[in-house]
Amino acid sequence: MTPASSAPLAARLTAAGGPLFFPVTAYGPGGGVDLGVYRAHVRRGVDAGAAAVFACCGTGEFHALTPEEFQACVAAAVEESAGRVPVLAGTGYGTALAVRYARLAEEAGADGLLALPPYLVVAGQEGLLRHYREVAAATALPVIVYQRDNAVFTPRRSSASRAPTGSRA
Repeated sequence: MTPASSAPLAARLTAAGGPLFFPVTAYGPGGGVDLGVYRAHVRRGVDAGAAAVFACCGTGEFHALTPEEFQACVAAAVEESAGRVPVLAGTGYGTALAVRYARLAEEAGADGLLALPPYLVVAGQEGLLRHYREVAAATALPVIVYQRDNAVFTPRRSSASRAPTGSRA
């Protein structure tokens, strides 16, 4: 699948006037994903004015979905949004699984990725950079890096802001 709009994702998100919509994933009585209810939920959100759909992220029970369920939900969100708004898919866990989910999202027709931090890991700056670079390199999709308590980037100090050697700054 290909996105319905050729405009860059950043332009589509910047021009949007509605809320960013993070649909929850619906489960049926047997414990499996209920794609019919999920589709209706996404459709109602888009019809109500959502600016973008963030499928299978934190509130979308990303952590509880199998790869197959994840791809089915992303594909359903893409189909239900019908190109009216961009669909971004969550991708996370460790780097190898995040790369796998990124590729599944691309195959399902997502417009972009919300790269969630490594799960239950507090990585150093180089580790975070390596993780997000590998996720970004896995597909042609644009990536939004989701920063939170265990994944916060700090700016490098420029040489101009560093104290001279031997000083007590």
